[in-house]
Amino acid sequence: MARNGNLPITDRILAIRERWHTKRHPFFLAFGEGKLPLRALGRYQALHYHFVSRALASFGMLYARGYHFEDVRKMIAENIAEEEGLKAIPEPGHEPHDHNELILRFCRAAGLSDDEVRNTKMPPAWWARSLYMYHTTAN
Repeated sequence: MARNGNLPITDRILAIRERWHTKRHPFFLAFGEGKLPLRALGRYQALHYHFVSRALASFGMLYARGYHFEDVRKMIAENIAEEEGLKAIPEPGHEPHDHNELILRFCRAAGLSDDEVRNTKMPPAWWARSLYMYHTTAN
């Protein structure tokens, strides 16, 4: 990709996003074509399990930081309650479900044990994603 300092910053950011977009990654291409092995999707969900555990902690910090904004506070509390299975999405027929438990159930169906999921090591990109959320909400 040629660098063009004459382009607006928004166009340069979009060009970077397009170059590295997940829609071009072999994993997501195989997923979209229905060719991804179930165990590979289970491994992806195992990584997501670890991301969610860190994201929920970040939501707690966001709740504390935005407490004086009633609409923000209530939206964050509702989101946490829904993630933890304490409240259902407010739509007919929806029931509360602990999202981490749903992830574990999916991983079991994909052939991973709960221990394998809990002991999955996140690669650097997943750590970066998790820490970005943490630092964004903490600062």
